[in-house]
Amino acid sequence: MRFKPDPNVVAFIETSYSGLNEPFKREMTSLIVSESHTGCALVVPATDHLQEGDLCRILLEPGGLREGAVVWRRQLDSDTIKVGIHFQS
Repeated sequence: MRFKPDPNVVAFIETSYSGLNEPFKREMTSLIVSESHTGCALVVPATDHLQEGDLCRILLEPGGLREGAVVWRRQLDSDTIKVGIHFQS
């Protein structure tokens, strides 16, 4: 079941890490479009990162730190993309 996040809620994304035990580094900030227990959809500034199959860590507030994989990616315009993340843990 998907649900809409609270207004003005953001997630922080890290794309370069080697394990969940590393300290989290904010590399991108995103808007949360939808959430579920198994994943989320995020809107982020256009980037070469977050391609289908890429792993990332996402800090959801509230919700905590989650590891996920990009399962889809859509270009919204020249400046923004929307990605679907499936949580791995």
